[in-house]
Amino acid sequence: MNEVADSTTDFQGVRIDDQVVASVKGGQTTFALPREKVRDVRLRFGFQAERPLLQLLLGLLLAAVGALQIPGAYEFVVHGGTIYLDVMVFLLLLVPLGAWLMAHGLRRGFYLFVEVPNDRFKIPFRGRPTREAIVDFLSIARARTGYSIQFD
Repeated sequence: MNEVADSTTDFQGVRIDDQVVASVKGGQTTFALPREKVRDVRLRFGFQAERPLLQLLLGLLLAAVGALQIPGAYEFVVHGGTIYLDVMVFLLLLVPLGAWLMAHGLRRGFYLFVEVPNDRFKIPFRGRPTREAIVDFLSIARARTGYSIQFD
C-alpha cells in the first residue's frame, strides 16, 4: 500500500469518494460520474482508450494524409520551386498527431470499467501502477464509500 495517496480516494488519476467516481489530472476533475448513476465498478486490464479501434483508424488516416506531403516537401528542399508553406507544414504536422493518436489508442493498462444506466465508461489509471497497489486502493475506497467494486 506504499503507492496509495494520503487521501486514499485519489490514486494515479482516479478519484473515488462518496459523491463521484472520477478521472483527475493535476488535481482537477476531468470526468466524473455521480454516485447515484453508478451501477457497477470493475477493475480491468486492456486498452485504456474508450474506443481504441476508432482512435487507431483516425490516427492512421491523419498520419497517411500528412505523409502524402513528404515527397512534395523533399522535392521543394532538393529542387526548389513554389510551395504553399503554411498548408504543407499543417499537413506535415498531421503525421505526429496521427502517430500520437495511434499510440494512445493502443496503450494498455489498468482501468475502471464503470457501468451507468444505458452506458459504460473507462477511467484509466495513469502511469504504470501495480495490480497490488490498485487493489489496495480499491479495497480502501470500497470500505470507505460502500461502492460495489469488483477486482477479482
